[in-house]
Amino acid sequence: MFFCDHFSFDKNNKPNLLGIFKNINLVNIPSKYLKFVVVVFLDNLNTLPGKELILKAKLLSPKGADVIPKMPNMVLPVEVDKSEGIITLELGNVEFKEHGQHLFQLTWNSKIIGEAILVVNKVSN
Repeated sequence: MFFCDHFSFDKNNKPNLLGIFKNINLVNIPSKYLKFVVVVFLDNLNTLPGKELILKAKLLSPKGADVIPKMPNMVLPVEVDKSEGIITLELGNVEFKEHGQHLFQLTWNSKIIGEAILVVNKVSN
């Protein structure tokens, strides 16, 4: 799982992640971060039951509060002949109300299948 500024595929269908980061530096807290992309690479998809994978994402503050309470579920079609998939979630105007380690979680059937730490730092100008 990666946090980055932009995600795309090139002409050969190769994924491109631009501006990969694990830290966000903010002068003021609370403050809104304009845009970032969460990229998740999944494998062994063809071993899962069903034709689609419904995933739930959460971004939790250091105190465990839901930073984006109305984050939508993500639906990934599962093709029998493919074992890998990529999920991208573009997030905009995310308000960070405290500094510290934030936890991004991805769940399937209430089971955590991916986690990543995003650190929000308060910096001076």
